[in-house]
Amino acid sequence: MEELEKAEDRKRNSNNPERNQRILDAAAKLLVRFGYDKTTISDIAQEAGISKGAIYLHYASREELFQALIMREIARYGRKFMEEIEADPEGGTLIGMYRHTLNQLPRYPVAQAVLARDKRVLGDMLRKLDPNIYLSSMNFRAEFIRRMQAAGLVRNDLNPQITAYILSMISIGFVTIDEFIGKEHAPSLEDQVNTLSALLSSGLEVPGGNSEAGKQIYRDIIEAFSQRYDLPTDETE
Repeated sequence: MEELEKAEDRKRNSNNPERNQRILDAAAKLLVRFGYDKTTISDIAQEAGISKGAIYLHYASREELFQALIMREIARYGRKFMEEIEADPEGGTLIGMYRHTLNQLPRYPVAQAVLARDKRVLGDMLRKLDPNIYLSSMNFRAEFIRRMQAAGLVRNDLNPQITAYILSMISIGFVTIDEFIGKEHAPSLEDQVNTLSALLSSGLEVPGGNSEAGKQIYRDIIEAFSQRYDLPTDETE
């Protein structure tokens, strides 16, 4: 009965989106600074300027709170790079999409930590993440390549699954290489993205493709991924 009452309290407090966002904003800040294992509910409450009890009106546990945070940050990142893609006349090309997704990723450190499986940031949360999310992401990428080939935007002589695997290698390497080389040795983000775009363009793209068709394909893939992982659709969730 007590657990039922607590669940009802959380349901009633879901109509307080401003407080919920304050909680998640505080959790994001502390997660990146100290990591999951060292961030407590008390820390989050203090950072958000509310009581611990107020947090439990929204989330049953610390784990549930951080799971909601990860989903929010992935959704925020996705919405932002889609805005950039939509605004760019060439955003629907393969290289246009990669340019915008990679340019935006460093601005969303929680999403970047998930992609990199960053142990310092995520700590014990790594065990709780869906183990299939990375394989699922690659499979979505393979379906994206198949549709881009059908639209005449990517070379048809390439195997979509193998191409998706290689692109996944590149994406993961993008967020993990500093751990091995050292951030001080990295070229600027702009130089990284421009050079990678040139390499992928010459190796994968079909010149003169229909960017608007590519944008629709990407919209469909992102929508399917969002539904698969029940990502929040706006800042009130």
